[in-house]
Amino acid sequence: MKTIISPATKLLVPLGQTVSTPGAMHVLTAAGVSARDLFLRHCTGDWGDLCADDKLENELAVQQGFRILSAYM
Repeated sequence: MKTIISPATKLLVPLGQTVSTPGAMHVLTAAGVSARDLFLRHCTGDWGDLCADDKLENELAVQQGFRILSAYM
C-alpha cells in the first residue's frame, strides 16, 4: 500500500521526532515496507490491524492528547 500525502491530507496527530532501531529498519526493508508510509497511516487515523475497542479508544486519545496505538501486519 502506497500512502499519498497532499496539502489536503488531515493529520490527526503530530509525530514530532521519530526514531527506529536498525533491526526494525532491516525488517521493514526486507519486507518492502516503507516506515514513512506506516507513520503517515498512523498520523491520519488509519490505526491498522486493531480490534474495534482499541480503535474507539484511539479516537478518545486523539481528543484528549493520550497515547495512540497502531499495528500493521
